[in-house]
Amino acid sequence: MRRKTLLLSVLVVALLLMISATAALADPPSPNATYMGMKVCQGCHPDKASGLMQTLHPWKVRPVAEATVVADFSKGADVRTATLGGETRPLVLDDADYVIGASGRGWKQRFIKVIDGVWRVLPIQWNIATKEWVPYHPDDWQTKDYKELCAGCHTTGYNVDTKEFKDFGVTCEACHGPGSEHIAAGGGKGNAIVNPANLSFEAGNEICGSCHIRGMDKATGKHEWPVGFLPGGDKSIDDLYTFTTADSKLWPDGSAKGHHQQYMDWKMSKHAANGVSCWSCHAIHNAGEGEHQLRKAGDGVCLDCHTDKKDLVSHQPYMKAGFEAQPNTDWCIKCHVPKTAKSAVKYDIHNHTFRPPDPQKTIDFGGQDKMPNACNICHTDETPQWALEAITTGAVPVAAAAPAAEPTAAAPAELPTTGSSSTPLLPYALALIGLALLGGGSVVVLRRRS
Repeated sequence: MRRKTLLLSVLVVALLLMISATAALADPPSPNATYMGMKVCQGCHPDKASGLMQTLHPWKVRPVAEATVVADFSKGADVRTATLGGETRPLVLDDADYVIGASGRGWKQRFIKVIDGVWRVLPIQWNIATKEWVPYHPDDWQTKDYKELCAGCHTTGYNVDTKEFKDFGVTCEACHGPGSEHIAAGGGKGNAIVNPANLSFEAGNEICGSCHIRGMDKATGKHEWPVGFLPGGDKSIDDLYTFTTADSKLWPDGSAKGHHQQYMDWKMSKHAANGVSCWSCHAIHNAGEGEHQLRKAGDGVCLDCHTDKKDLVSHQPYMKAGFEAQPNTDWCIKCHVPKTAKSAVKYDIHNHTFRPPDPQKTIDFGGQDKMPNACNICHTDETPQWALEAITTGAVPVAAAAPAAEPTAAAPAELPTTGSSSTPLLPYALALIGLALLGGGSVVVLRRRS
């Protein structure tokens, strides 16, 4: 009896501590909170603000004067020709008021002109990788309202009723929620502000997912983001949004053909099922060490968890020649996160389902152009049948692909089954106390994946 009383006392103390910690870490702003802007946040969080400015997020859209314009307006006069203000001529930079992709890095730049109070995206796009102009909605650009379609994810604090916003680009409050009450309370961790890492696994990842998706809001069918979604709010993406099912944006296996669909891919992955979040791989407040804000360069992020795959020859013996020819190639990424979606040019966006290469699907759906697999993205001179034989039987010795010497398939990487490190602890404390009060036997704690 004394042991049970002691156990109960310990658990009560633990519960009180957890309640205190939970209150400090999970006190979101009220519906009355307003957006203050990144400059205000910067006053107390200069390092995070400075790091964020090195990423693409705050540069999603900016006034021309603040942008790094890499588009070459001395080229492509024929593609740049459009009718503006009753005059047909090649468009020039002076025609634009704002730049989409204002960092000059990434995939492309587009240009916005305010016409009769409406933000219109001009019918031209500069592809950064190929350094060329291509048309962008040349026939209907004057019917599309940029703010109505895009501003909810390209700005911070956008209001669909007033069509006003607080910050250009994706800044602090896009992920942490409006900060007026946090500031009025004198700041403090979790004080009227959201830390995505302290939300449930699903709710935290939905913050990233609310913009890395494609579809339409349910309320109006006019906005391409989940209108009404707030970090830590009571509405999920599913409550507010209808995901696209268009063949033009999805491959037959459901993975992305288009850009900003990473969350939709991830939801189908073993990563999502096993507690691997967006920020498990990607840096949040800085550019990271690797491409696309990866925390580590190359395969470093992958091999932190998949330690049993560090010996690549043991992982895939038939790839021995390729591994030896290119020992520092990003093999994990090229095989399990291949570029199969498009932002500016074909295959410039990584798939985020993290599935192993599947040449059989390519065969089933009629070829690489109908359902691409990672093997034949590199081995363009080989057939899907060849790739299938290589990865299923190992009978085909695979050397490095020429001339780019890209990798071929790797087998599925088995993920360790873990919960989110940010799983709220309060439910478990309550469960322990309840079991202790009921008495009898041992207490076994099963940690759920939140």
